[in-house]
Amino acid sequence: LTTFKGAAMLGTPLKAALAINERIYCLPLLTILMDKGTGVVTSVPADAPDDYMGLMDLKKKPALRAKYGIKDEWVLPTEVIPIIRIPDFDEDGETTASAVHMCEKLGIKSQNDKAKLAEAKHATYLKGFNFGVMMVGAHKGKKVEEAKPLVKKELVDAGWAVLYAEPEGPVM
Repeated sequence: LTTFKGAAMLGTPLKAALAINERIYCLPLLTILMDKGTGVVTSVPADAPDDYMGLMDLKKKPALRAKYGIKDEWVLPTEVIPIIRIPDFDEDGETTASAVHMCEKLGIKSQNDKAKLAEAKHATYLKGFNFGVMMVGAHKGKKVEEAKPLVKKELVDAGWAVLYAEPEGPVM
């Protein structure tokens, strides 16, 4: 094992299990808790409001990219890829990018808008899990609620993931 600062990973090209893109890059996300785990997570900007706003901040703010040494080609071509369709999401109807929908609806301007992001996350995660339908992959057409444990098992069985749990807060 070794120890290094997470900043050393920024810009590292990666292959993520089940990702549609062949190559993704390790990018900063200011909403990640750095006191637990590695701080490295897979980003899903179509369905995770924090991830969407993190991507948008990097795309729209050259100074933020410069601060973290992020090259334009790592981030500017990146587009949101719809993964989950949620019928009857809200009064606006169906959505295929719930994070984008909620961030625009709530007027979220950056990943620093923590209160509105929490509201957006609550809506997208709850509705995505309970009512969402997979649009891609081996479980296309299945409800997220049904597909999630299947994907988890497939990833573990293939050796691409390990079961991991962490407490939400300090354990006494």
